[in-house]
Formats: sequence, structure tokens, C-alpha cells
Amino acid sequence: GATPDELRQVALLLGRLTEDYSTVVRVLENTPNLDLATAIESLWSVTE
Repeated sequence: GATPDELRQVALLLGRLTEDYSTVVRVLENTPNLDLATAIESLWSVTE
């Protein structure tokens, strides 16, 4: 699971994304125990 620090970092990362990523952000925000590496991986895959 994600540590409290990782959860804060994920929240900061998702909060800085533009409206173009709103659907992805909603999905990631509703993913239980999302860690930073998984969030970055998921975002990377939608930008390719």
C-alpha cells in the first residue's frame, strides 16, 4: 500500500493536471491504495 507521504504526492500530482486529464484523474482518485509509481505509470500510458 501507499504511505501517507506517497498519497500526498499523488494528490499533488493529480491536482496539477489540466482538465484534459479529468477522466484519468477521476479513475485514479477512486483507485484504492494508489501509490506514486502506479499513478505515474498510468499517466504515462495515456500520454503515449
